[in-house]
Amino acid sequence: FGVSYLEAMACGLPCIATRCGGPEDFIDGSNGYLIKTGSTAAISESMTLLIHDYDKFDPGQIRQRVIDHYSVESAGTALMQAYQQVGNIAS
Repeated sequence: FGVSYLEAMACGLPCIATRCGGPEDFIDGSNGYLIKTGSTAAISESMTLLIHDYDKFDPGQIRQRVIDHYSVESAGTALMQAYQQVGNIAS
C-alpha cells in the first residue's frame, strides 16, 4: 500500500513510486510520479523531473487529498458505511 507515501503527501510533498500494485490507487500526475519497477534509469529520470517541476505541484491540494481519503474521520466514515451495507444485506 505505501503508508510512507501517504505520510509524505500529508505534508504536501509529491512522491515517486513504482507501479507495484498499491501506489497506483493514490499517486497520479497531480501528486507525484509512477515509474516502472526495477529501473534505475526511471528513478533517476523521475527525480530530475520532480526537481525541475517541483513548483507545479500544489502542496495544499496534495495534503487535502490525503485528508479527504485517508484521515481517521474519512476512514471511519467509510468503515461505518461498509458495516451498514453488510447489515442491510444480512437483514
